[in-house]
Amino acid sequence: MRLRQYKHSIYTAFIALLFIASFTILFWLAYRERDVLLSYEWELRWSFAGISFILFTLAFGTAAAIWTDIMRSFGSETTFIDHFRYFGFSQLAKRLPGTVWYFLGREYFYKQQSEMPWLASVASMLELVVSTIAGSILAAILVTKVFWGFSYNYLVGFLLLLAGAFFLAHPWTIQQILHRMNISVIRRPRYRRILGWIGAYLIVWALGGITFWAITNTFVVVQYSNILFFVGAWCLVGVLSTLVLLLPTNLGFSEFGLSLFLAYLFPLPLAITLAILSRISFMLYDIGVATLIVLSYTILRRFRYLKTTERQL
Repeated sequence: MRLRQYKHSIYTAFIALLFIASFTILFWLAYRERDVLLSYEWELRWSFAGISFILFTLAFGTAAAIWTDIMRSFGSETTFIDHFRYFGFSQLAKRLPGTVWYFLGREYFYKQQSEMPWLASVASMLELVVSTIAGSILAAILVTKVFWGFSYNYLVGFLLLLAGAFFLAHPWTIQQILHRMNISVIRRPRYRRILGWIGAYLIVWALGGITFWAITNTFVVVQYSNILFFVGAWCLVGVLSTLVLLLPTNLGFSEFGLSLFLAYLFPLPLAITLAILSRISFMLYDIGVATLIVLSYTILRRFRYLKTTERQL
């Protein structure tokens, strides 16, 4: 009983530290860029802020469902609610400097469910591959369409990209990687299931790009005709961010990439400011969704406890 209480205390402390660290990074970003943020007279359009949060929540829910299915494809018996909860908390860890917190966080969470120690790491790597493939496909289509238009050379390059992506996501390739890592799995996902995840992540990337457009529209007016531009920029910068994923910190990379794209539509100082505001908004949304998850789970546990107590009486 004491051991269980001790583990629960450590778990609660870990979640609290995630929230505290996220708020610290958020306030640090805002304080660091306070001169830039205060240099404009903003007229906030709260309707677009609400739309952006709804879109973010939809993308979050879709990504969480994909993560749950990836874990279950390897034989995980953790409940959907716990998968959803751990996904939300790991997203907070993903915003912190250093990717190690993201992977260690997931391993720690699933260790509480007595899952195999390698399961969360292997599923995270597969999730990263699936996400990168989907983002690359969408970026290749939209960025090329907006800036250069389609051509024969583009078609050849895009087909090569698809061939490489589908080979990388093939179960045989995954099996070879696991074999080199000395990991033996009883169950592994089928190819059709993996292709389904890629298709679902196309939706996640598209929703993320539209969320970026809506957040920008909260502060300045952006035409609906620019939505594809924002989705393409979001996908390309997001995919390139995976190249620096294993560095000690990648703070600033996304802002730099997004500001370069925004400079195509706005003056550079304003573009940099909007990129910073987008980063802060996404962190706020992560914290908001994680808070909703904690509250919902607490209420659900309380409801189950009361129901169990009534039955015993």
